[in-house]
Amino acid sequence: MRDEELIKRIKDKDESAIEELMDAYSRLLFKIGASVLEKAGTPSDVEECVADVFIQIWRRPESFDSSRGSLKAFLSALARNKAIDRFRQLSRHLPLELNDEILGSDSDPAEGMALKERSSLIAEAIGELPADERDIIVRRFCYGQKPGEISKAMDIPVKKVYNAIQSGKMRLRTGLAERGIVR
Repeated sequence: MRDEELIKRIKDKDESAIEELMDAYSRLLFKIGASVLEKAGTPSDVEECVADVFIQIWRRPESFDSSRGSLKAFLSALARNKAIDRFRQLSRHLPLELNDEILGSDSDPAEGMALKERSSLIAEAIGELPADERDIIVRRFCYGQKPGEISKAMDIPVKKVYNAIQSGKMRLRTGLAERGIVR
């Protein structure tokens, strides 16, 4: 009943209610966000996700339905989804960040240009993968997450992670072959 009372107070725009909510759930939501963004984001990315959860509940408290579960579960799901969205944003820019790091090395300009072109073609091929598969491939091979970590962070069965890795590698190989990077 405490959840419903808190939400009712938030609907009435009682600022002390949102402060209570933040005091009660900030640490949990930060841990959830950090687990998803562990190897991709910064603490400020996690803080932004947590803040977005509280902003959303302040703006739309009616989105919580106590018949579907607890407030804790609702907020946890929101935090996970916000962090996954943030991860997707960050992973779209990953190949460019990697290119800059690689090109900053002491290679000659011709090697740098060839490497930049090759990296661009690889990023293009990764970008053509289905969204879920792309996220799993990036988590696994760019951020080095283990399938169990990916499963937990994305809240999907580990078998699905293994299947996505396998099919993603096959699609990626085909895409890279079309671009003349692999045979």
